[in-house]
Order: sequence, then C-alpha cells, then structure tokens
Amino acid sequence: MAPHAGATTPLSARVRVTIECPECAGPIPVNGVVPEVLCTNCQTVVPLRDRNDWSKIFTYEAGEGCMEHKILVKSSPCRLFDYFLAFGPKGGSLYRRHKGILVEVEPKAPRCTRCHAELDTASLVVELHTEGRDADAFCPGCGASVAIRAPTERERNAIHPTCVGLVGESAPRGDLSSIDAATDPVLFSCMGCGAPASLDGSSRRIFTCGYCGAANYVPDALWLRLHPAARKRPFFALFDVDARAFASARKRV
Repeated sequence: MAPHAGATTPLSARVRVTIECPECAGPIPVNGVVPEVLCTNCQTVVPLRDRNDWSKIFTYEAGEGCMEHKILVKSSPCRLFDYFLAFGPKGGSLYRRHKGILVEVEPKAPRCTRCHAELDTASLVVELHTEGRDADAFCPGCGASVAIRAPTERERNAIHPTCVGLVGESAPRGDLSSIDAATDPVLFSCMGCGAPASLDGSSRRIFTCGYCGAANYVPDALWLRLHPAARKRPFFALFDVDARAFASARKRV
C-alpha cells in the first residue's frame, strides 16, 4: 500500500553495475557512481560518458525489454528507478543487460562491510536530510565507519529525483593509473639470458632486459599478481519517496 499524502517512505536499492571495456571487451565492475573506472585487464581508464554515461546506465531505451519481468517498457525511454519505484514501497528487482551494460537492482537494505549487520535505511535517510554532504554513519553492531554521501545534482538527475544518498561505494576516485598496482617488487628471469629483473605495478607488460636487450612479455599469472583484478561489489541507493512519486513512477512505466 502506498503511503498517505504528505508522508514519505525511505527505500534502499542494492545496486551492482558492470560495463564492457571499449578496448579489450573485458567486464569492468563499477562499484559506485564515479566519473571513470579502470579496466584491470588492459589498464585502460574508461570515462563514464557517451554510451556509458550514468544517465544511460540507469535508463531503459525506447522499447527495451525488462529481462527480470519479461515485459516491455513504454515506447519512450524510461528511468530504471522509475521501474523500481513502480512496484511500490518495497521496490522491485531489476536485471538490465543492454549494449555492454549490466545493472542488477534488488530492494535490500545496506549492510556493514565489516560485520555484515543490516543498517537501518530510515536512520540513514534522516542523517542525509540533516547533514547533507557532511553526513556520516557508523555500524551499530561493530562501530565501523559506513561510506555514505549525498549525490551531486548531476548524479541525482542521472539516478532519480527522489535519490537522497549513496551508501557503500568502494570504487576508487582520483588518479586511476596506479590503482590496484602492487608496489612490492617481484623477481622475474629474462627469457633470453636468465638475468633477474625486478618488476612491480609500474612495470610494462613488455619490457626490455637490462643485460641482453631481449624483449620479455610478463605472463598472465604474474601480471595478475601485479595488477589484481577488480571484484564486483554492491553499493546502495537511498530514496525518500512520497505517494506522488510512487504514482508518477507507475504512470511512466
């Protein structure tokens, strides 16, 4: 049942996003609403714009089918989270795979990354309304700090107007060229002369031996150790929804 007029309902969506690398076609986990991600397979920094812009990631294209519910959305584009809210105060599970983008959404409350205790969605929404961008939160079970922030206006427009917060993001920000690169050196023998070479996360995949000048290719196992593959981690979108927003979402879908 939808809430009565004037009341709002706090909702949480567990979100997992993967995109296809435009260079190597490998999957890239996107563990937060960030402007760019690093492909740990080919070390390419991929900006999230153009075909991978967040507004496109979170929008069904005209006539695109919903894989979770076996039905088509309207002939015009439809926000993914309008679809989520159209199911009512409990939200709906969604599975979108389209043009190299995979989005998985479930109506689940955030959990502490340390002790996995469930966090109270309503309390987090109140904190965001009270503190805004200065919001902070802690797990009531183990006391661990919880990653929480209010979305920027641009991010809110891409997600949904009722989105008030993002919780549990683990995607790195800033200079991604050195992310996940091992700093401890690893010894590797030149394939030409057997001389030792010290490699770390800054080493190139093909390097020249300092003794004999032979070109060496770092094998997959060693390269993966120097550049660990990123793992898909969920983050959570928090919404504060009134009766009008629920009705509007149903109408759009």
